[in-house]
Amino acid sequence: CAELVHRIKKNKLNVKIYTNSLANLELPSPHLPVYLVGGEYRANRKDFCGYMTEQALKGLYFTKSFVGADGCAQGKQFTTTDFETAQRNQIAMSNSEKSFMLVDSSKFSTMAHVAYAPVQTLDTIITDDEINPDTLQQLKQQDVRVICVNAQASACTMKIVD
Repeated sequence: CAELVHRIKKNKLNVKIYTNSLANLELPSPHLPVYLVGGEYRANRKDFCGYMTEQALKGLYFTKSFVGADGCAQGKQFTTTDFETAQRNQIAMSNSEKSFMLVDSSKFSTMAHVAYAPVQTLDTIITDDEINPDTLQQLKQQDVRVICVNAQASACTMKIVD
């Protein structure tokens, strides 16, 4: 989200942001309107979920959706810890022209119990440059675009791996 805000300011992008996350509401809101998709508040995740969230998302269409995951099952399926997150992410992805998965490299060595996004359904995976080379090769074999970000640099630098 911080990188997105940086790009919005630098390139004067005209975007609309919809989020269910309080953390992702705070960063961009001083620079452009942000629409909060409400529902049942989950303090442990600082987000909203449930029926109201799902109904709001079903009525929205996006050019791009950015979702996260708690793990990745055998490099083939992204997973999360709960059904509410899985359902919300699936709705956002199905109502988007392009879907991006935002995960740090540690997610490829762990797995949560609810699978919701096969790798092939994504347009792009964005991760850090600490990703295991074997995992990166496996993703490339599935014809998915991977962007590796050097998160240690003072300003994020991205490298697209084709």
